[in-house]
Amino acid sequence: MNRKLKEVEYQIKSEIMAEFFAEKVPDFDKYAGVKKFYVFLCGYYQNLGDMALTYAHEKFLRDNFPDYEVIMVAGYKTYPWMKELQRILTKDDIITILGGGNMDDLYVSLENARRFVIRKFPNNPVVSFPQTMGFTDTAYGRMRKKKTIKTYNKNKNLKIFTREPKSLAMMKESFNSEIGFVPDMVLYLNKTEPKQERDGVLCVLRSDREMHLSDAESENIKSILRERYGNVEFTDTVNVTEDECKPENLKDTLERFWAMLRTKKVVVTDRLHCMIFCAITKTPCVVFDNSNNKTSGVFNSWLKDYGYIRMCGSFDCDKMLKNVDELLEINLDECRDHDLSNEFAPLINHIKSKTK
Repeated sequence: MNRKLKEVEYQIKSEIMAEFFAEKVPDFDKYAGVKKFYVFLCGYYQNLGDMALTYAHEKFLRDNFPDYEVIMVAGYKTYPWMKELQRILTKDDIITILGGGNMDDLYVSLENARRFVIRKFPNNPVVSFPQTMGFTDTAYGRMRKKKTIKTYNKNKNLKIFTREPKSLAMMKESFNSEIGFVPDMVLYLNKTEPKQERDGVLCVLRSDREMHLSDAESENIKSILRERYGNVEFTDTVNVTEDECKPENLKDTLERFWAMLRTKKVVVTDRLHCMIFCAITKTPCVVFDNSNNKTSGVFNSWLKDYGYIRMCGSFDCDKMLKNVDELLEINLDECRDHDLSNEFAPLINHIKSKTK
C-alpha cells in the first residue's frame, strides 16, 4: 500500500472511531459560555517526554491564566470529541496544541491530527506550543511538508512556536506568520527539590526510529559503563505502563521518575527529554544527539551554560568517559540553578494579547 492510500485509510479509521466513541464523549456543558483553553494532542500514552510536555503545558496555562478553564484533549480524542468541543466554543476561547517533536513525516498520525485542529478553528486564536519541524528530504517528506504548509498558512489566527534554531529557520521559510522562539515546555518546570543523596550512574538510551547511535554503538556504551563504573542502572523513558500514563496517574508517574533522577550522580542518555529532566532536577548528564539533531539544538539554545549538562554529539566513548568522570566529581552547588521562566515571556505575551 502506498503512502497516500495509507493516509486515506487512516482518515477513514479516524472517522469510524469518532462514530464508535460518540457515546463516550464527556458532557462539556459546564464549559459553555466560559473562557477556556483547549489543549489538543495531550500525551496520555507511554512516553514520559510527552507526558511531561502535557503536564508542563497545563501547569503553564493554569499558572499564568488562572481566569481561564482548561480542557485537556488526548490525541486519540481529537476526532471523536471535535463536534462537542466546537459546540461549546466561544469567541474568547483559545486553542493550543501540545509542543514536542512531531511536526514531520515520521509521526504521521500526530501531524494529521494537528492539521485537523488547525483547519477546524479558523476564527479563534490557535497557538502551537514549541515544536521541532523535521520533514525529510524525500518525495514523501516533501509531499507531507507541502500539505502542512498549505494547511497552516490558511489559518490567519495561527501562531507557531519552536524550541531550536534548525526548526526556526525551516519554519520561517515555510510559514507566513512570525515564528516564536521559546524553550521546550518541560523546561518551564523546576524539580530540583527535595535534594537527595546521589549515587551511581544511570543509562537511558533509545531504541526507536529517532536513534542516531547504531545498535552496536549503544551496546558498546552500555558495556563500557558497566566495566568502568560497576554501579550502573539501565532504563528508558518509554518504560511506562498503560495505567501509569492515564491522566489521573500522570503527575505521580513523572514525580517518581524525577525523584529517581535526583538519586543519581550521573546520567548518560540520547533522549531529549531525559536531558531536560536532568536539567530540571539538577542531575549531571552526558548527552548524545538524536537522528534529527533536536537534542543538540535544544542544548545549544538553552542548556549549554548549565555546567552539569555535557553534549557529546556523535558516538565518542573517550569523550563520554571524560565527561562522566568529571561530572562524578562536580560540585552542584557551584553550578547555575535551573530557571528559564523569563524565556517564556514571548509565549505568555502572545497569549495575553489574545485574551479579553
